[in-house]
Amino acid sequence: MAKVFGYECRRLLGRWVFWGLAAVTLWFSWQSLTNAVIWGISNTAPFSPWSYGYFLAKALPFLCAVGLFFVSFYISKNARDTSILIDATPVRRYKYVSVCCGAIASGITLLTICLLGMWSGYFGVLFGVINISQLLTMPVLVLAPALILALGAGWFFGHYHPAFVYGLIAVFFITAYLPLPYWADPFGDKFFSQFPLMIGTIDPELQVPSLFMWSRIVIAAVGLLLFFLGVRRKRR
Repeated sequence: MAKVFGYECRRLLGRWVFWGLAAVTLWFSWQSLTNAVIWGISNTAPFSPWSYGYFLAKALPFLCAVGLFFVSFYISKNARDTSILIDATPVRRYKYVSVCCGAIASGITLLTICLLGMWSGYFGVLFGVINISQLLTMPVLVLAPALILALGAGWFFGHYHPAFVYGLIAVFFITAYLPLPYWADPFGDKFFSQFPLMIGTIDPELQVPSLFMWSRIVIAAVGLLLFFLGVRRKRR
C-alpha cells in the first residue's frame, strides 16, 4: 500500500489545479497577513493567538476548496470506471479509500505547512516572536473541523453527482461571508474577530468558550458521519 500511497500523492500533487489553488491561497493569506493581521485583530497584538487564529481562519475556505478539488478526482467518471478494476483486486476498498484520504491529507498538510512558515517567518523576522506550541496546536482547533466537514460532504454528495462537489466549493465561500454568530461560523474568523471585543479588555489572553468548542465538535462529527455514509454508499 505504500507504493499506492506514493502514486496517489504524486498524482494529486502533480496536477496544475493544486499548484494554482496553492498560489491563490498563499497570495490571499499574504494579503491578509500584511494588510489586516499586522495591525492586530480586535484590539489584540498582531502576533497574539487571536490574530493567528484569524489568519488561519481566513485561509480556511481556500484549503477546503483544495480538499474538495482533490475529492473530485476520486469521484469523477474516470475514477468510477477505474474503481471496477480496484474491486477486482484483492485490495479491500476501505484500505484504498484510506490511502486516498491520506494523499488528500498530505496535500492539505503541505499547504498548511506553507501557511505556518509564512506566519512564523514574517513575525519571526519582524518581532522575533514565535510561539512553537501555539504555532502547532492552533491549526487543530481552527482548521481540522471545517476540513473534515468539507471532505466528508464532498465524499458523500459527490457520489450522487460530481458537480455537487463544485457546488459545495461555492457554498463554502458564500458561507464565509455570511453574518453568522461566532459559534455558528464553520471557519472561525468571526470568533477571533468578535469574541475579543466581548471580553472587554485590551489584548486579552485566548479564551475558548464551551459553545465554540462544542460547535467545532459538532462540525467535525457531521463531516465524519457524511464521510462514512459516502464510503458505505460507494461500497454498495
